Amino acid sequence: MKNDVQLSFDYNACFKSIYYQLYSNSNTSRAERIVSDITKILLCKLIAEQEGIKNIKDYSGDQWLSILKQKYPQSCEQFEDFSLSN
Repeated sequence: MKNDVQLSFDYNACFKSIYYQLYSNSNTSRAERIVSDITKILLCKLIAEQEGIKNIKDYSGDQWLSILKQKYPQSCEQFEDFSLSN
């Protein structure tokens, strides 16, 4: 008989952890800027996985913004520079 193992992951706790880490250790304290940057980072990670890019650090923030705008032009018109430092 096959055992189905169901893994669970607490995305809410993970998001809170990332948010508070960035809030405490970044150059910005505005919640909407931090959430905007997290969104852009997640989209970059998604693109990297789809394109087979192994190390997202091989690209600069400006390069990722350009890639985001090319990949999602209708959604990324409002994207501005990352507010967080590298």
